[in-house]
Amino acid sequence: GLARVAEYTRAGDDGQPRLHMAYCFDLLGAPHDAPFLHQVFSRFNAVVGGGWPCWAITNHDIPRVATRWGGANPSQAMLRAAAALQFSLRGSSCIYQGDELGLPEADSR
Repeated sequence: GLARVAEYTRAGDDGQPRLHMAYCFDLLGAPHDAPFLHQVFSRFNAVVGGGWPCWAITNHDIPRVATRWGGANPSQAMLRAAAALQFSLRGSSCIYQGDELGLPEADSR
């Protein structure tokens, strides 16, 4: 994932980036503890260099972050911390509609 971001956003032969930014999928999984996040961001700094990422913590293909990281009873403090984390990262943020409200995954039954 991050190697692809680096490949797509690094400067070409003309000195211009190939793409202005690329989507990062590394935060879309279940792990979200401090060691996991440290590993992602350390790898990002080592691999991407001057590239510009677009960070997402959830999207339409996976369960919402409130459910995925927070379980059946997500903590509002955890959801605020997740948003603060996402918006403090170098790059652009892509939020899935409803995450700003802390919405959990809907019951599809």
